[in-house]
Amino acid sequence: MRLVAVLAPRWTAASSLAAELSARAASDSLPAGVVYPLDAAWFGRMADRITVHPELVELSGASRPTDGHGALRARPPQARQVVRDRLRRVADDARDAGAHTLVLVAPGAAWLADPSGLRRELRTVADSVDVVLPVRRPDDALAAALAQSVRLAEQTGETTLTARAALASDQRAHEHRYADLLRRWTDPDGKVRVLVTPVSGGSAVDALVATLGLDAASLAVDTDGPAAVVPPPSREALAAIAGLARRRARVGWVPGVRRRTDAQLAEVRRAADNAALAGAAPFAFTDAERRMLARRFRTDREAVRAHVAWQWPEGAPAGPLRDAWLAWFAED
Repeated sequence: MRLVAVLAPRWTAASSLAAELSARAASDSLPAGVVYPLDAAWFGRMADRITVHPELVELSGASRPTDGHGALRARPPQARQVVRDRLRRVADDARDAGAHTLVLVAPGAAWLADPSGLRRELRTVADSVDVVLPVRRPDDALAAALAQSVRLAEQTGETTLTARAALASDQRAHEHRYADLLRRWTDPDGKVRVLVTPVSGGSAVDALVATLGLDAASLAVDTDGPAAVVPPPSREALAAIAGLARRRARVGWVPGVRRRTDAQLAEVRRAADNAALAGAAPFAFTDAERRMLARRFRTDREAVRAHVAWQWPEGAPAGPLRDAWLAWFAED
């Protein structure tokens, strides 16, 4: 049996992949032989009924943070032996059902899990193990990070963020230091294969599905339903949100000011979401900022280019994965 662990840096569409796999698993519409453990077999679901597997971090011997990073807060931390027993039970059940592929998704775990510990644990339950690392163009990923931070400014305390501040933030940039990430996860013994998936825009989930080796047609995203993720607001909307958040931080202690500012923040966010869903231009870095990003991440981009060339010597397979790959290397 093959075990595929999607270990993603933040803002690389892994949660969207988990949402799609969760929906398909719940309706028994995954391809034959593919198992995606849901809450009954794993530890539980997120509030929006998406199953993720962040306990892979504890399985590796590392600790999950409790600082509020989305999917990694889905459930309380678990003891390593508890996760080990649960994984073995899930793998045994998959074998008994005649499965050939077991898929686990841990958004945000790429920098948290201990590689050697996790490789060792996963190899005990499967004949072959693939670690999938989604990578996203840093300008796209940092734009999403900036949008999220400004939206939650009164919770995170980040009330003075600008585009250049986001670019200068080592905390955000570190997530997308892909050269370091590849060095971290490459198995020196060669027993665990590392697959890189460049993702971009709407092709992210399809690209990940193609890397998993599944039938993309059987996992087509339902485009008729409501949008699962609201697009990032415009640059102007983010500036308005940040301004209100700064005012709240500065004079929020004045009676009545905090209540009025909170109401204004809610209204601005609602208007920004409606405009984004209606097709307003999302946040984007300027040309000067993009050039700055290209210089800053050049070595990381070259590392991804070299690994992808090794992964697909004759080029990426036709389809959304190739489109994402070409988009990744489109600009020099």
